[in-house]
Amino acid sequence: MAYDYWEQYLTVEDFLRMTILYASLAAVAVALAFLVTELLSLGWGFAAALQGAAAGAVFIASTISASVVTVVGLLGWAGVPLSGLTAMSSLMAVGYATEFAVHITHHFIANGASTARERVDAAMSSVRAT
Repeated sequence: MAYDYWEQYLTVEDFLRMTILYASLAAVAVALAFLVTELLSLGWGFAAALQGAAAGAVFIASTISASVVTVVGLLGWAGVPLSGLTAMSSLMAVGYATEFAVHITHHFIANGASTARERVDAAMSSVRAT
């Protein structure tokens, strides 16, 4: 059993890198699909819906990247050894960042405000209210 425990340290970096990459790509792809569908249902043209959803997906991907870099970087800076537990904690950062970014992006794109400032105000007000 000791071999099983210590074996995790041989592949934990590759595991962390690949799972974060796959989880991030899946989150962005699903968010892109949902945003395109929602914008099409709001009456946007296909090209405009695709462009708006792509902009939202870039925002979501940036938020995920910033969150993962911060969590993994702080763990390394603090000298926390990389193990299965810390790898899963780092992977959870993808989920939390996605949840946070998707709600703000949805409210920004879907509300009916005419200016960007009004959209930001409405998006942050709706997120704050929930």
